[in-house]
Amino acid sequence: MKKAFTGFLFLSGLLLIQPLSAGPVSREDRADIKTIGTIVVDGGNLQEFRMGINIVKTSVLVKSWEKDELAVLQTGNRFLGGIHPVNVDQSRSGDKLVLTLTRDHSFGMGIRIGRIDMTIFVPREWDGRLELHDLNMETRVEGLHTGVLSGSMKLAGLTIADSDFRFVDFDMGGDAKFRAENVRSDSWHIRGALGSIYAKDIRGTVNAETLDGNISIDYADFQGSSRLVSKMGKVSVFLPADSELELSLSSRLESVRTDFPVTGLVAESNEHQIIGTIGSSGHRLTAHSVFEKVLVYSKEN
Repeated sequence: MKKAFTGFLFLSGLLLIQPLSAGPVSREDRADIKTIGTIVVDGGNLQEFRMGINIVKTSVLVKSWEKDELAVLQTGNRFLGGIHPVNVDQSRSGDKLVLTLTRDHSFGMGIRIGRIDMTIFVPREWDGRLELHDLNMETRVEGLHTGVLSGSMKLAGLTIADSDFRFVDFDMGGDAKFRAENVRSDSWHIRGALGSIYAKDIRGTVNAETLDGNISIDYADFQGSSRLVSKMGKVSVFLPADSELELSLSSRLESVRTDFPVTGLVAESNEHQIIGTIGSSGHRLTAHSVFEKVLVYSKEN
C-alpha cells in the first residue's frame, strides 16, 4: 500500500508540472537545392534523456514532389505534456547541404503523449546523393528517383518502396531492420547486425550481410555477381521460374535446398553445399549461412 501511494504521489507530481492542454504541432523548413549535389539528413543529435512517461510516436517519410526546392514538413498532435517539432538546422559546404535535426533540450522529465510525423520532400528531377543518418525513428523512402541513397540507421528500421537509384548503401546497426519493395538499383550494399533484411521485387547487383538477422528475398532479378550472407540467420530466396543464374549455396551446419533443376553440379555439391547453374550461365548468386539453412525456390512454390 505504501509503495502504491508513493507511486501515486510521483505520478501526480509529474502531472502538475505538465501543460494539460492538447493541440496541434507543426513546423515547415525549405531549402533551395539547385546547386546541391549531396543532401545529408543527420539525426545523431536527437537523443534525449527523459524521466517519467514518454509516449510520442514519431516517423519520417521521404518522398518526391514536383516543386524545385527541398521541404521538411512536420505535423502532429500534443495530447499531454510539452511536445515540440524537431529543429532543422541547415549548413552548406560546396555542393553539400546538411540538415541537422536537434531538440531544444537533451534532458526532460514528466509525462508526454502525442505524435510527430516528418515528411521530407525532394524535387522529382533532382539526381544527387541523399544520405540518411541515425534518424532514431521509423523511416520510409517512397517514390524517390535519385542517383544515390545511403546512410546508417542504429535504433530504428528503414523501408524503401517504389523507387529507382543507381546505388543503395546502408549500415543497419543494432536490431534495425531493412526492407525494400519494388525498388530498382544498379548496385546494393546492405550491412546489418541483429536486424533482418527483407526485399520484394527488386533488381540489381545485391550484396547483403547480417550477423544474426535473417535475409529474405521475395522475387528478385539479380544482376552481375550478388552475395547474401548471414552468419547466424537463415537465407531464403524466391526467384522467377525462368531465372538463369550460376548458384553457389552453402551452410556450415544446416542444409541447403533448391527446387530448381541445377545443372553442371560440381563434385563438392551435397546437403551443405550446392554449386551449379540454373538455365544458361550468366549472372551469379552466392548465398551462405554458418548456423542456419539456405533456401532458393521458384516463385510459384
